[in-house]
Parts: sequence; C-alpha cells; structure tokens
Amino acid sequence: MRRAAIAGGVALAVAYVAMVLVASRSDPFLARPILDGLAPPPLYRWVEPPPAFASTNQAPSSGRFVLSAAQGNYDPTRGTGAGVFSTDDFQVSLALAAKAVAPGPGADGVVLRITPLAPDAGVTVPDGLTIAGNVIRVEATYRGTGGSVSALDRPSLLTLAYPIVVQGGFADSTLFSEDGRRWTELDSTDHPAQQSVLATIHSFGYYAVGQTAGGGSPASGSGPRNVPGWLIPLLIALAAVTVVLAVWVRRGDRSDRRPPPPREGDDPSSDREV
Repeated sequence: MRRAAIAGGVALAVAYVAMVLVASRSDPFLARPILDGLAPPPLYRWVEPPPAFASTNQAPSSGRFVLSAAQGNYDPTRGTGAGVFSTDDFQVSLALAAKAVAPGPGADGVVLRITPLAPDAGVTVPDGLTIAGNVIRVEATYRGTGGSVSALDRPSLLTLAYPIVVQGGFADSTLFSEDGRRWTELDSTDHPAQQSVLATIHSFGYYAVGQTAGGGSPASGSGPRNVPGWLIPLLIALAAVTVVLAVWVRRGDRSDRRPPPPREGDDPSSDREV
C-alpha cells in the first residue's frame, strides 16, 4: 500500500506537469494556476472600443486615492507609506513602496489619480509594438498645496490588464511616456493567463501595454501555438518514468504476497492434516 501511494502521487505529479507543459505551449490561457479557477479573465473595458466590442463594452474605472496623516499612510517627515491602489475593475493596480513619494513642504498628504485614456493617433512606439487597449495616466499631487509629483523616490510596481488584439502568437510589455506621445519599453513580466503585465516604475506619467504588432483584427483569444521540438522527448521521458513506477509497484505487490520462509526448527509438515 505504501508503494502504491508513493507511486500514485508521483504519477499524478508527472501527469500534471505534462499537461501544464502541453497547455502552456498550445494555448497560454489553458495553463492557469489551480486557484484561478476555470473562468477566463473579465472582458477588457475600453475607453474607445473597436467596433467588434462596442456592443458589450463597459467604461473602464478611474481611481482617486488620498494618502494622509489621518489615514496613517502619509508622514510629513517621511512621505507616503506602502500600499496597493487598484481601480474598481482591477485593470490597473499600483503597489506603492514605502517612502515612494517624498514629503512636500506644507503638504498634509498626497492624492493619487489613475485615469484611463484612449491612445492618441500618430504616437511613436518602439518598432514591432502597438498599444493594446487604453493608455493609463498615473499622477500624484500634494494635498494642500497642489504641487505635482513627477519622480518616485522608491521604485514601485504597476500592473496593467490588456486585451488581445493580435491573432496567433503575441508578447506584451509595459510602455512608458512622459507626454503620451513618445513611448519607451520597460522591463516587464507578462502574465498571459491573467492577461496582465507587471513592471517596476520610477516615475508618474503615462503607461500602456505594448503588444507585438501583426495582422488580424481584434480578438478575444489567441490561436494555438506550435509545440516545440524539445517538448516531445520530454513527454516521452515522463511516460517512461510512469511505466517504471508501475512495474516497481507490481513487483512490490508480488513480493508482499509471497509467504514468509519457514523459521529454523519449524516442521513444515506439522500443520498438515493427517
């Protein structure tokens, strides 16, 4: 029983890893963590939706957040405290590090604003990328004085949701702009299963998701990807491990069923009926 339990657990783990590898390479939306459930991400909310989504589109949420001494997240001598600020639709989330905004002379707090905008036409983006979805303006002003904040004293994390506007294979990254016209690409982490991208930011300004440019109309998902050549040998190896475990369990069961050898001094015929 112990052998069977161990082998069963290993076999299940092997099968799970194999399914995740296949799913993540054939369709990134199939490879979602268990705790995420089976439902796809919520429909993206556009400021100006493409015609295909106009009938079902909902307006995206903006956000206004006040950090003050009364709330315990602003110190006139140290600046802002750590916190996470998300819009109601969770398309934008800013994880502000402690002391990210320095204290302002005469200010009694900081006001954060997150505003979704439609991308301007004719903007300059890095080669091979196009802006996917809304442009997000993230700004901060000192409460009481109205002075604007441009740079962050401590790096913070920004998460942006995105739609899929390119058929087939795609990649996403975070774009930054000071004026909403000229964009640069930031180091970021793409999470296709959640349709979101995460980046470390160092200043307030305009942010958007850059998606690999290509043909095709807006889409709600991506087509299957080709399975790479290295995946097939790996799956064969995993199958071989499963077979070896099965043989090991069978041999263990047979050995457990064998009668114990007679002890020294015992008469094997003593228990026979006459």
